[in-house]
Amino acid sequence: MQLTARERQVVTLLLAASSPLTQASLAEATSVSLRTIQRDLKGIEKELAKINVNLQRLPDQTVQLRGDTHVLAQYVKTDTHRDYTSDERQQVLLVRLLQEREPVKLFTLSSELRVTAATISSDLDKASQWLETYGLQVVRKRGYGIEIQGAEERKRRALSGIIAIHFNESELYEVLYEENVHNQIAERLLHIVDVERVKEVSHVIQTEKPALFPYIADQSLIALVVHTALAVKRLELGEIIMMDTDQLEALRKMEEFEVASMLARALEKQMNIRIPGEEVGYLAMHLRGARISGSQSLPFEEQNAELIGRIKTLIYGVEKELNTSIYGPTLVQDLLAHLKPALYRIRQGMHISNPLLQRLQNDYETLFNIVRGQAQVAFEPLQLPDEEIGYLCLHFGSVLERRKRSHHVSALVICPSGIGSAKMLASRIEQEIPEISTIKNASLLELSKEKANYDVIISTVNIDDMDRVFHVSPVLTEQEVKEIRQYIRGLPTKNPTKTQDQPSA
Repeated sequence: MQLTARERQVVTLLLAASSPLTQASLAEATSVSLRTIQRDLKGIEKELAKINVNLQRLPDQTVQLRGDTHVLAQYVKTDTHRDYTSDERQQVLLVRLLQEREPVKLFTLSSELRVTAATISSDLDKASQWLETYGLQVVRKRGYGIEIQGAEERKRRALSGIIAIHFNESELYEVLYEENVHNQIAERLLHIVDVERVKEVSHVIQTEKPALFPYIADQSLIALVVHTALAVKRLELGEIIMMDTDQLEALRKMEEFEVASMLARALEKQMNIRIPGEEVGYLAMHLRGARISGSQSLPFEEQNAELIGRIKTLIYGVEKELNTSIYGPTLVQDLLAHLKPALYRIRQGMHISNPLLQRLQNDYETLFNIVRGQAQVAFEPLQLPDEEIGYLCLHFGSVLERRKRSHHVSALVICPSGIGSAKMLASRIEQEIPEISTIKNASLLELSKEKANYDVIISTVNIDDMDRVFHVSPVLTEQEVKEIRQYIRGLPTKNPTKTQDQPSA
């Protein structure tokens, strides 16, 4: 039996329902048209017949399941396939295209990701903007296909950037040092580089570390493993770095080249591959950017993985002082796009002008000082001028302002039908009621203990004698959404941070 992602979503809703569901409510819950859901139901009916479960469509346009649904429930529960979010889908598209040597047809990508060609085109529009920061271009031609054009070095930097943005240090640490990698981490990383290959590269580097670079910082060591694992995979795909002869000869004279040569020989022996001189030079360039005691460092803005690591340090430091969560891939990408040219200008001694500087320092003193202090830590030894701190302050302020303008409401979700139904309902709440920023699934047994900690309680079963409770169907109808949002609008607005002097629009 095989079900598409949306078909599994429909089946999950039907399994959780205590009475027949209308086709219209299923269409609304899965964000498709009534005609699409009717077509999906035909496919579901055909697949369910294989396990003797009947999809019954009643005259009043409602649908229910009939038969022994135990096997079906187990299938839905254990099936590991999941839908991608828009960000995840863009990541998969980027990695797929970056690793292809030939153009890929739009139809192929659409079929693989089980979305429409229009959705793929929209994702590519967004991904193209990100690729431009790496000097890469998405080329789309009718009858030709889609490909990413640019130098191999830039493609590797983009792949490294994807890993740095979408995987935090604790997840990468788990990949490198834990025997059993969490399934979701392995699944996400598998699109980029094989987990076992990463571990093999890590083992070689760890073995050579005491002799070659004993004082390398942990953050730089992780970046070195990622860089090297990507290089090995690209070599296996036949993609080789091209390097100017004069540049390669200049690198050969540096101490990092000798270190890179010894590491390359160890990798060749362990992994049965050949690493050409240009690749050794590329590895030497990365070693120059790593934070190793006694070595001359390449400006860290020339190493995307290193710069993204520092950006994350900045974000986490600001989060800690503000006592709020603001991290997100969009903020990382925005700061990366801003800081790469800005740091170059700072190193070159170029003047930076910020007409808003005085206002920011006067009106938003606390936020400004926090960003300045954390920037000194994150970008040491480089000192960022106040003009640049002001621009960083605007990036953080815009995130905080978006949070401040909306309600920050917590919801407790009670859905006894099963974890699949509970997650489905929570997902619908996230989509339809953005004012709710915190959602927790709980059982009826946990209700008395948890109820005091949440602003609103949303339950698929009747709960008597309790205020702020909304009894909803598993598919969460439009009327139910309207009633919950009306209640939320009557709640007092919460400021998500303790800081009072944040920028306002």
